[in-house]
Amino acid sequence: MEDLPSEYRDTAKNVWNEFLRCRNDAEALWAHVRPPELRFYTHGAAAGMYHRRTRKVSINVGLMRKGGAEAIANTVSHEYAHAVAETLELGTGHGLLWKKVHRALGGSGNRCHTISTEGVKARRTRKYYWITKSGREVPMGAIQHKRALRGTVYRVCDTGENLVEFTGKHELS
Repeated sequence: MEDLPSEYRDTAKNVWNEFLRCRNDAEALWAHVRPPELRFYTHGAAAGMYHRRTRKVSINVGLMRKGGAEAIANTVSHEYAHAVAETLELGTGHGLLWKKVHRALGGSGNRCHTISTEGVKARRTRKYYWITKSGREVPMGAIQHKRALRGTVYRVCDTGENLVEFTGKHELS
């Protein structure tokens, strides 16, 4: 935490405390779960990441600072749930078993955060716009766009609708 800029240190302490709470809950529920390591970063639009190869949870303290205690609790439990699900061989991703683990650790079971990313430093990316059956336009990144073109089905986080068609519209954001 000492290597973080001073304005992020209090948030990092709160994240660390939530991480310890998740670790204790996971050990109480699943005794043989090996805890992941925790690290911090400050930029970008992703709230957190779980790195399977290195068993590390990375949390964006820049976004957590904006999101507050509820965002910290949900993001840390979200990423910790990935580590638990992997250890228990429940699969990767955000499936039903992962959701059960996330909820058992005190999370919402949702895969997307709702923290505003306005003004957040992030690399510029190309957005591809897809449309749902109800006519809602939804942006996707390049990787998801390519996978969707090949047949992978994606759902919109807040409504659960499937994306059905590429609009042809794209832009650099």
